Amino acid sequence: MNRMQIAVLGVAAVAFGGAYLAFNALSGAPSAPQVAAQQANAVPLVRVLMASAEIPMGSPLNAANTQWKDWPKASLSDQMIVQPTSGPMDEDTKGALARVAIFKDEPIRKDRIVKAGGGGLLSAILPSGHRAVNVQIEGNVGANNQSFVNAGDRVDVIKIARDDDQSKAKGVEVMTSQTIVENVNVMGVAGNMATLELDPQQAQIVILAQKESNAGLRLALRSLVDSGGEARTVAKPQEAATGGITIMRFGSGN
Repeated sequence: MNRMQIAVLGVAAVAFGGAYLAFNALSGAPSAPQVAAQQANAVPLVRVLMASAEIPMGSPLNAANTQWKDWPKASLSDQMIVQPTSGPMDEDTKGALARVAIFKDEPIRKDRIVKAGGGGLLSAILPSGHRAVNVQIEGNVGANNQSFVNAGDRVDVIKIARDDDQSKAKGVEVMTSQTIVENVNVMGVAGNMATLELDPQQAQIVILAQKESNAGLRLALRSLVDSGGEARTVAKPQEAATGGITIMRFGSGN
């Protein structure tokens, strides 16, 4: 190869290199140093189990409503379910049910699911230490044939009772009312029967109030704004079984 050919090849190589750099600059493609810097600054990710569709309370987890998606490792919670690099699927998800409603694109946390085991659905989603109590509710169907109280609502339980002694003494019907438990979670509704989530003492209070003669229970729906926190006991068992605190008179007295 003579000097003229070498010179021509050198000019061509320089021209090609210049054209390549100009193309990258115009196209916005990162240079090799930029790529290395981006890789060094990349956020570490892990793959966690997330809801690919809304999962209602009590519904099973399956391939149709879950998927693995990237999640920042720095924001990882010990309650999240991380995709295993090897071995079987996490045992917490096999046969698991949603303890509460899980929304689409929400990470599935271990404390929001429960294994059904050998019992029924209600016992599976009932939190440990709590009891489910059925309460008869009247007039639960309202406007447009919609239920007044629905699963997931928070209610106050109010005892309404007839005071026989006062009614006889005054010659008119005297009723008493008393809130016995506040901010109770409604686990389910079937017709005019509501299933309430209560602790053992609250369950005792409500059951005793239901058994009192000339008495009944009503549920007062709470605003979503006022529904935070746990259920609160207002009356002691003996108070709930022996009378109310507010007297309402119907008709005129003597």
